[in-house]
Amino acid sequence: MASILTVKQLQKYYGGSGNLTKAVDGISFSVEQGGFIGIMGASGSGKTTLLSCISTIDRPTAGQICIGGTDITAMKEKQLAAFRRDKLGADKPMLRRALLRQIAVYFLLPLLLAVVHSFFGLWAANETLMADGGMGNMSGSIAATAAFVGAMYLAYFGMIYVSAKSCLKL
Repeated sequence: MASILTVKQLQKYYGGSGNLTKAVDGISFSVEQGGFIGIMGASGSGKTTLLSCISTIDRPTAGQICIGGTDITAMKEKQLAAFRRDKLGADKPMLRRALLRQIAVYFLLPLLLAVVHSFFGLWAANETLMADGGMGNMSGSIAATAAFVGAMYLAYFGMIYVSAKSCLKL
């Protein structure tokens, strides 16, 4: 089978001669098509540095990294940018999932919180109506349905129509 990733004598050093840190020091391996690998090690052993070099985020101090037969360590910055875009970028389904997650977090979650907040305001108004208005004989499911519909209406319009003469603003 063809090798999809080959790392040869990879080194990544940080600092100067007086304070040299060897984050990755002479690692070599290859991954065949269809293969799986796991990168494990103690804290500070160079796992993230290795992945940063393979993903072209960081340049190695020495060694060679070939992805799909292409030596990425010999590429210039513009070539690396094109390689990242064309070969290492996220696929469209992944981007769609990320977009949906952003919509859920920044739009739907606040809307849901507004509905819940409105529901509790409606619940307090409902308790008052049940006690004062003689509506205590209403079944629980009917009351819950009415409260939910009212909360949705309140979340959208910001008010609940109570009678022809007044509006209750919560």
